[in-house]
Amino acid sequence: MTLRASIVETYASLSEGSYWTNSVTEVVVGEAARVDYHRVQRESLRAYHVAATQTHQGRDSTVKRAHRRFRWRAPPRRHDIGAVMAGPGGRLILNGLYLLDGAQARRSSHHDRSRRGPL
Repeated sequence: MTLRASIVETYASLSEGSYWTNSVTEVVVGEAARVDYHRVQRESLRAYHVAATQTHQGRDSTVKRAHRRFRWRAPPRRHDIGAVMAGPGGRLILNGLYLLDGAQARRSSHHDRSRRGPL
């Protein structure tokens, strides 16, 4: 039996004021499980957002990550993405859509295959 989960993490503002968001998300996926993780940002044009998202996957698991940002002319953003593949047969799918206009956005990714073995 394959265990499945879908997660939607949303950041939205109700006003156009300045504010700071510092978020950390960790997703741990067991053997043969599947997680669809979506992150959507619709924040103030004056918002500062710093984030880290980390996944840890067991044997034969699948993680599909989709990141969407929909703001133009916003202050700088930073999003660090990390993934640990702790067993053979795992799949990691990264998708992103960033609609920017003169804004700065920085995304860094780190992927670690903890146990070497057949892909």
